[in-house]
Amino acid sequence: MDGDALFLGLDLSTQQLKGIVIDSSGQILLETSIIFDSQFPEYQTTNGRHINGSTATAPVLMWVEAIGLIISRVHDAGLAHRIRAISGAAQQHGSVYWSQQGIETIGKLDAQRSLHEQLAGAFAVLDSPVWEDSSTVEQCRRLEVWAGGSAELARISGSAAFERFTGAQIMKIKDQSSDTWSRVA
Repeated sequence: MDGDALFLGLDLSTQQLKGIVIDSSGQILLETSIIFDSQFPEYQTTNGRHINGSTATAPVLMWVEAIGLIISRVHDAGLAHRIRAISGAAQQHGSVYWSQQGIETIGKLDAQRSLHEQLAGAFAVLDSPVWEDSSTVEQCRRLEVWAGGSAELARISGSAAFERFTGAQIMKIKDQSSDTWSRVA
C-alpha cells in the first residue's frame, strides 16, 4: 500500500555506503550501494581511504556525497515521501568534526540543493581519522598516564588506549593543529 511507513537503513563501511529501504513487515523494497573508489574517483581514495604512513583517513565530503546519492536513489524510486525513520551504522572509530558553520547549516538545508554542496564548509577536519589509523601512540600513552595506568584506563573507560579510538584522535588534532581544533564546534 502506498501510504505504509518505510524505513531507510544506512551502513557506512570503509569502502562503501549501503542503503536499504524496508516496509513495516521487513520486506526489502530497495537495496543500493555506493563504492567510494569507483563512484568518486575525484577523492583519490584506495579502498575508501587515504593512507600516509601510520595515518589513515577518509574524506568526510565523500561520505556526505554518498549519503546524498543514496537519498536521491530512494527519491527516484518513489519511496522518499514514505520514509518515517532512518537508521545508521558507521565504521568503528571513524570521527567527524563539525564546524560552527556546519551546525548552523544543518538546520537550514534546502531539499532543492545537493547535500554535498550545502555542507562543503561544514567540517573543521576534512579528512577524518578512521579505524585503521595508528598514528596516536603518543596520545594513548598520555591517556594511560593521566588515568593512572593502562589497567585503570580500561577500568574507567571500558577499554585500554588504542590508537584508532576517538579520544586519542581528538588529542592528536588538538596537539597538532590548534587552528583546526579552534574550528571544531
